[in-house]
Amino acid sequence: MKFNKNYKLFIVDDDPIYSEFIKTVLNQAGFKGVSAFETEREIMDNIYQAPNVIFLDYYLEDTNGLDVLRKIKATNPDIHVVFLSSQEKIEIAVSSLKYGALDYIIKNDEAKTRIVSSMNRIMNLDSKKKNLLSQLKENFSFLNLLF
Repeated sequence: MKFNKNYKLFIVDDDPIYSEFIKTVLNQAGFKGVSAFETEREIMDNIYQAPNVIFLDYYLEDTNGLDVLRKIKATNPDIHVVFLSSQEKIEIAVSSLKYGALDYIIKNDEAKTRIVSSMNRIMNLDSKKKNLLSQLKENFSFLNLLF
């Protein structure tokens, strides 16, 4: 299945070298709308741009990723959030998923492959959601007459 790769992607990581790595991985996979931020303040000041996906580090200089995740989801629950972290504690991964992250990727040798796989999964989910909404509108078009 061919997916539309016109996604707006944000990276939130206080390590500019790792941010550039993620950006390169995403660019090589065909995604061009990638912006990087280093702090909670920067990401929250730019959340109005409504990115499709945010790759979020757990350890940030000014906070932790779980707090940022909660704020992102409170602002716009439709934004997909993928954690990218060196943190390997299972309870943190579980908490991130509990609070709405779609995936939790450990920063290791497999991260590149997992980033691309996660984006493919997100595009697949979005495609299914779009198709479902289209079918609902079609099947229940009579409701438009009522509203």
